[in-house]
Amino acid sequence: MTTGTSPDTTSHAATRPIKLQIFAAGLLIALLAGVFTNPGKPAYVDYASTRFIEHLKEDCEDYSGQTSSLGVVAFSNRDLCKAGVGLFSLARGGVEALIDSSTKRQNFGVLSIYVTEMGGREFKTLGMGHHFFTFQSK
Repeated sequence: MTTGTSPDTTSHAATRPIKLQIFAAGLLIALLAGVFTNPGKPAYVDYASTRFIEHLKEDCEDYSGQTSSLGVVAFSNRDLCKAGVGLFSLARGGVEALIDSSTKRQNFGVLSIYVTEMGGREFKTLGMGHHFFTFQSK
């Protein structure tokens, strides 16, 4: 007596829909997690302004060993640069407003791409999972 299908084939075929359902549920959970953890523009502006000020501080190191004088008093250019960055940091709201107005956001639901153009430079940043990754700077 043959029934046309073997027991092994029937049980294997029955597990396919279950595996597909588990995969679909996992994919749905991942997509929902992405949507709820996609950082918005205010979070990006905070991130970008912090990075911008950090870069300015790093640029001050290029002035190491150079001095400027005002009358009889000589100043280290690096120290003058750091003082300027410190003052600039106090005006963080202005930095944030500048970055906000210079940034375009492409929202793809689970992630966003931010393009900021400032001072002749362009920065592209990926926002995903409450984190940012700057992947291009021209």
